Amino acid sequence: MTITAVRTRRLAGITALGTVTALALSACGSSVPKLEEVWPEVREGIQNASSVKIVGEMDQDGQNVSLDMAGQTDDSSFGGKVTADGISMELVGNKEFTYIKPDAAFWEQQGAAAMQEMAGDKWIESPADIGMNMSSFYEGFRDESPEADEFADTEYTSEEVEHNGQQVYKYTGTDKDSGDPIVVMINKDNQLVRIESQGDSEDSGIGAIDFSEWNAVEPFEMPADEEIFSIPGM
Repeated sequence: MTITAVRTRRLAGITALGTVTALALSACGSSVPKLEEVWPEVREGIQNASSVKIVGEMDQDGQNVSLDMAGQTDDSSFGGKVTADGISMELVGNKEFTYIKPDAAFWEQQGAAAMQEMAGDKWIESPADIGMNMSSFYEGFRDESPEADEFADTEYTSEEVEHNGQQVYKYTGTDKDSGDPIVVMINKDNQLVRIESQGDSEDSGIGAIDFSEWNAVEPFEMPADEEIFSIPGM
């Protein structure tokens, strides 16, 4: 049996929302710093983050993917829940193993009702290299984060708004390829807190992703031996 149902292809939304590089955005709001002024520190934070929490949902290429994931970017500890194509699973893991709890739809898709009965409510132990870990969700986004000079000579609107109980800077523009609205929110510590793609283009991805707990995610506890089910042959 292969666990492929929710490898998620890196969470399509995070990679797609790398189109923040394409902000063809008219600067207004004199109290809000220019995006190109704050972005170097934002980008540095993205590049050097030791941990982060990522929550979001995206539709792209006919696939709906939602993610509620937190952990260390080096995969030493992570956990959360992933849903793709109507199949959900909880997961927790480290550099050695990923432990998953799939929903009934996963087992049905695998044609493995007997295995589901054997596993019960236990965590399924899988090799870390199945691609369901923190780095697989984060690396594409980190690698595509733009340099500040990519915002030169662009136009955008800027304002200060409240988001999740905190005051943040909101920058709104359009994707230069699709013409879809793109929103970037940055807090006053120059940390990225949200990216939105608000248009109707499946190519650019439609949805939003929130980022929080930068460098502050607590380690996850791995399941005890008696809570683990090992699939024969894996």
